[in-house]
Amino acid sequence: MLYRYIPESKITTPKKENDPQKTMLDKTVLRSLKNAGINTNLGMKYSMNDPSIYESILKAFVTESSTKMQNLRDCYEAKDLNGYTTYIHSLKSSAKTIGAIALNELAARLEDAAKNQTEEIIDKDHDKVMKIYSDLVEVIRHNLMTDNDTESDEYNDVMEFLPE
Repeated sequence: MLYRYIPESKITTPKKENDPQKTMLDKTVLRSLKNAGINTNLGMKYSMNDPSIYESILKAFVTESSTKMQNLRDCYEAKDLNGYTTYIHSLKSSAKTIGAIALNELAARLEDAAKNQTEEIIDKDHDKVMKIYSDLVEVIRHNLMTDNDTESDEYNDVMEFLPE
């Protein structure tokens, strides 16, 4: 409506950027993630099909991993099933968000076991879930992380706001 009152010579329209935000998620990286068992299509779906959001979520998965792994180890060793339930639930949700379905399913099994006080299942699968988690973290770190990323707080707490 305002356009009719403004002289045409004064009207400019913003140019669309031809170059979307650069990410490190090229075909080679996506193939590496898929080979590691990550369903990148699902991860992108949870990231609104925005590669920069997906990359941030993947980096947050790595950044928070050492704390989450230590919390899981501590609760497992202390036989703190309530704490274990909380941390394995968080891992389950994070894994699903990035598309790590095998990790998500195993974490869900351990969460149910912890809720039901079934220590035999936890004893059987705890090391397995930690190995899968650690391996995925290393693949993502190798493909996406730079020295600046590992020192940055930019990705902390991102996973806390994502859907289950």
